[in-house]
Amino acid sequence: MDTTPPQIIPGLPKAGDMLERVRAEAAELRSFTITFMSLLLYVAIIISSTSHEQILRIDPVKLPLLNVDIPIVGFFWFMPGFLFFLHLYILLQHYLFSQRAFRFRAALERETDEETKNHLRRSLGNLPFLHWLAGQHGGFMNFLMTAITVVSLIIWPVLTFWWLQAAFLPYHDNGIVWTQRAFLLLDAALLAYLWAKILDDQDDAGRWWKLWLAPFFYGLTKPVKAVVRRAIRWLSRQTWLAVWVSRQWPRRIIDWLRPRFGNGADVPTATPNPVSLAAVLDRWLLAVFLLSMLFLSFMVAAIPDSPEEQWLLARLPDSWITTVPVEQGNRILFDGTYDAAKSFIFESVEQGNRRLFDWTSRLHEQRRITMDDDERNDYDPARISECREENAADKQSKAADEKTANAKPGAKPESPRKCYWIDSPFPRNLILREKLLIANKGLAAEVQAGLSAAVGTTKADDLAKAEGLSLQGRHLEYADLSQSSLPNADLRRARLKVANLSRAKLE
Repeated sequence: MDTTPPQIIPGLPKAGDMLERVRAEAAELRSFTITFMSLLLYVAIIISSTSHEQILRIDPVKLPLLNVDIPIVGFFWFMPGFLFFLHLYILLQHYLFSQRAFRFRAALERETDEETKNHLRRSLGNLPFLHWLAGQHGGFMNFLMTAITVVSLIIWPVLTFWWLQAAFLPYHDNGIVWTQRAFLLLDAALLAYLWAKILDDQDDAGRWWKLWLAPFFYGLTKPVKAVVRRAIRWLSRQTWLAVWVSRQWPRRIIDWLRPRFGNGADVPTATPNPVSLAAVLDRWLLAVFLLSMLFLSFMVAAIPDSPEEQWLLARLPDSWITTVPVEQGNRILFDGTYDAAKSFIFESVEQGNRRLFDWTSRLHEQRRITMDDDERNDYDPARISECREENAADKQSKAADEKTANAKPGAKPESPRKCYWIDSPFPRNLILREKLLIANKGLAAEVQAGLSAAVGTTKADDLAKAEGLSLQGRHLEYADLSQSSLPNADLRRARLKVANLSRAKLE
């Protein structure tokens, strides 16, 4: 180990003289960071409280604490851009501060007294980001400071962009979805550039990213260089071709190639790779995280039957496609003359199948499974509904269960297995089962009970009190409105492709 004391260069600032300025800027940056995280928490509360019924009604979003209503469509359209510029601002603040922190760390390394160094490190203040860059914490404490910094500046903001998109997918507005995707893409590019500059003590983003290629692709670049050297060596023996190439190629290209690949006479020598896996792991994790979020946004979280989903399904291999049975049930048609009481014509549609990207099916679509009563108790009753019809797979599964039960005459009879639909974690279609959907929600309880779908015939007096929802031209494709009541609803030009209206009441 080299114990030679660092050389002190006259004129360079000392760490003690820089400490107060560093602490003051760290305090300001801490305030900015806490404000930014508070905004992220604020947005998360609004997103988590947004329900599908609120999206159907287009009810305003109520801001917590402020108790102010803002349009829900405007919120999900405006918030990605607002969040992007705030994220840009906080990252720029961290970038400017990191350059001062690196200079302080260099000054700290020039100190010869270890006790002075330890005293200055303990006097850095309470900003985890500063301790992460300039402190010497090891083990679990270093992990905690890294986690706090990465979560607050990278993971949480990017996940919020995606969550805004996933939460408002049931509205089925492609313009809003592409706006959200665009700002997520801009934010990912911003992070890839600014985060590299934040962590590079030479203020060079390219230098920071180059290190991630070294331990993995060094073995690949050696044969490529060997091929180029052989080509240059062969070219040097072709006088006429060498003259032609030297005239056609710009001089700067030749000057760029020569130091990297040699002039043909150099003997390639193996250079040891000084970069370890730990030194590039953070780069790989950042790249994988950003690419994963872009993958989820652009390829997974898509509106049903949208042009981008059709384009993707036409190019994906069959192994990535999931075929999902569709219970189309009843479809609403109009007879041309709108009448609140006699405007709906029901047409029975046969069961079919849909082709879905496997990831989309897992995250954003209902799953169809067969289970008994004991297994059903493991699920939230609000996220499960019984199938209306059994398909071939359900019948085969049921027959196999009966055969197994008959093979064990002394065994305890098991509860019959039934088919159920399980809601996805982030549904992209409206799910409003067993709901009373009217505009005037303040009706008396007995009137609301008379309007529900569970009542066979609605009284004329109760129906007259119900103010129907205006759903003209709305995108309600694949919506689950089973056992719901929409009295006097205005559904003119509403898109109800494959909407589940089983036992729904519309008048």
